[in-house]
Amino acid sequence: MFDFFRDIKNEMSGIDVEVAAEERKEKIEKKKQSYFIFSTKMKIIIFTMAVIYLIFSGINIAVVLKLNGEFYLLIKYIFLAALAIGICICLIIKKKNSEIMAIIGIFLFIVLNYFSLFLLQ
Repeated sequence: MFDFFRDIKNEMSGIDVEVAAEERKEKIEKKKQSYFIFSTKMKIIIFTMAVIYLIFSGINIAVVLKLNGEFYLLIKYIFLAALAIGICICLIIKKKNSEIMAIIGIFLFIVLNYFSLFLLQ
């Protein structure tokens, strides 16, 4: 319905309606091709979650070192923090293979974090 009013406005302005429609379709296709798997909003969510995890992980590492805590907890926090950084780097690269590696990394992060809660207690 709004396309009709847009077409009338373009005709009154002297713009060819068919050319403008083609340009809109090309713009939409270009926007769809700009991401492979993750949209920009999803990448922002993943980056913020990674930063929050890195902050908490840094605090936990400091606590474990200060209290002479268990060594496997230190390894767990360092490994998962490195994995979160790797996921962010894979998302920055903007290639399909790197986004697939990011998906695998996210799955691995969730599984390791979940199992480490039960196994390292």
